[in-house]
Amino acid sequence: MAVTAPYIEDYVEAIRLNPNGMVTKRPVDFSGASSFAMPSGSTSTSQLITTPVITGGLTASGSGANDFSASTGTFKTPSGVFTMTNGATVPTGKVLAATDSVGVTAGGIIVPVYETIQDIQDQVAAASWAVSHRIFVCDNVSGTYKVAGISVFVGTHSTSGTLNIEVAASGVAIAGGTNQMSSTINLAGSDNTTLNGTITTQTTIAAGSSVNLIFAGTVTSLLNCVVGVALQRLT
Repeated sequence: MAVTAPYIEDYVEAIRLNPNGMVTKRPVDFSGASSFAMPSGSTSTSQLITTPVITGGLTASGSGANDFSASTGTFKTPSGVFTMTNGATVPTGKVLAATDSVGVTAGGIIVPVYETIQDIQDQVAAASWAVSHRIFVCDNVSGTYKVAGISVFVGTHSTSGTLNIEVAASGVAIAGGTNQMSSTINLAGSDNTTLNGTITTQTTIAAGSSVNLIFAGTVTSLLNCVVGVALQRLT
């Protein structure tokens, strides 16, 4: 014999009156309730629950999959620490984004955001070193970059030397590329000083493109110069 049970209390009463019979389930209306506590050990299979608010925590067990792929809404993690117990996979064409430059770590170490290049004069005479030359060539597997910053340490200043940085495509001669600063760095100032350039143009550095230092003016007396360039990955 089947007993119809429209509400929770009817289920309990139906089972009490007919413990060996079958209870026919009908939708339970919670529209008038501000909250509802599931009994300990309760289970539900393939039941639709619309926009529930769970305040006491949620625990899943067993080997059943938790599939949210049919939802087009935003999936937000808790404000506490989110721990992945078995790793995660980012599909092809999708991006795992961090909102700041120190947001991604590996083994407690910040994953570098920039590719840094150091070009050092050391004890080489300015006539041999402070001539326009390449400091970076983009290979064909690492993706694309842009110049994010440049700093220059001047040990002994030059007479009237200046420095710019350019990006040139494959086949373009040095000094034939695109300058990344609208104003050059003055190498004729104070000794033992670090100078920071202002990047105003950011040309995409694709496979085969090079980053070049462009010297001008009289650099004869320049000594112990170090140029640091930061490249930011684009793709």
